[in-house]
Amino acid sequence: IYFVLRYSGKKLETILNRYKFVKIGEITRDIEKTKAKGQPWLKYTPYSKDLKDWSKNEGVYITVDDSDFQDFYFGSAMKGWAKRCGNYLTGLRNKSAGPTNVKAAKRFWGIGKVFVYYYIPGKVILPETGEEMLVTQSFENKIIKEFFPHYNVAQNR
Repeated sequence: IYFVLRYSGKKLETILNRYKFVKIGEITRDIEKTKAKGQPWLKYTPYSKDLKDWSKNEGVYITVDDSDFQDFYFGSAMKGWAKRCGNYLTGLRNKSAGPTNVKAAKRFWGIGKVFVYYYIPGKVILPETGEEMLVTQSFENKIIKEFFPHYNVAQNR
């Protein structure tokens, strides 16, 4: 699940503060590798080792364009942000990485610096089975319904 929202920076700030998203790192152009390999490369730089380790958990992320802080993108990282980000970074060089990954990688490259915020939702225990599960996509959908009630899921995803 991945989609763009173009709204005011105030709406983004409200979401980040209300749900305590953590700014975990940034994606930038990797100029050294680009020169060495002769093709565009991107790199993800976490702000600390703890945040890098933390982002390996299932969660919800928001990437924010540094150019205006108004364009931001939601997504679920079912295998963790580290895995999701790796898919995005591969998308710049490998068109078979999937259309979402390729599109995201081109956007990251075009902007030059993208900030990453992350949130690990809580767990719920299903009453019928006693199974424990994270509510990642449910949490993402809750935010969408709360802040973007006119967003048409069927047409835009």
